[in-house]
Amino acid sequence: MAELNYTIRAVIFDLGGVLLRTIDAQPRLDLARRYGISREDLEQLVFGSEISRQAETGTVGPEAVWRNVQDTLRIADEDLNAFKDAFWAGDRLDEDILAFVGSLRGNFRTVLLSNSWSDMRKTVARRFGHLDAFEMQVFSAEVGKRKPGTEIFQYVLDLLGADPEEAVFVDDFSENVQAARKLGMHSIQFKNARQIRKEVSDLLGLDIA
Repeated sequence: MAELNYTIRAVIFDLGGVLLRTIDAQPRLDLARRYGISREDLEQLVFGSEISRQAETGTVGPEAVWRNVQDTLRIADEDLNAFKDAFWAGDRLDEDILAFVGSLRGNFRTVLLSNSWSDMRKTVARRFGHLDAFEMQVFSAEVGKRKPGTEIFQYVLDLLGADPEEAVFVDDFSENVQAARKLGMHSIQFKNARQIRKEVSDLLGLDIA
């Protein structure tokens, strides 16, 4: 093992698109086809609308997002729960990344930082357990701040008692990576699990198997 780089004290991971990804696209493709739109437009409707952004800061609840989806696609009331279940059905937790995070805890502070609606903490716990590899989980709706705003990065750094250069941040969106880097954090854009293991390990001075 290489000598640990203790100038870096914390590693911060995004959830959606990094640790939790849509591995099986078919359920969303089927939904999109059923309602006459593309998968991209479906995901934009759920994740990219102004109402969704408001839900990520806790201004509105998840039910407002789904009401907007329902109204836009004219989903019958009795079909909405099945629609939501199908929308999430292809998502999987990346066990390799989770194991990697677990291997870091003890030598480094480990944080989950997610732009998420107010029900995400309970949803994650119900579907995947409490993700004990992470010392801390920060969900945007709970703190009223969202990436790429500087405020949420500073909020996490303050919780850690760390300076920006003492933290590594991993996210799949370039705008979030750039915002964290501008603040002074070591920032990596996610491409795949192997790349993240290598680039994070290199920054931390760790050998990887």
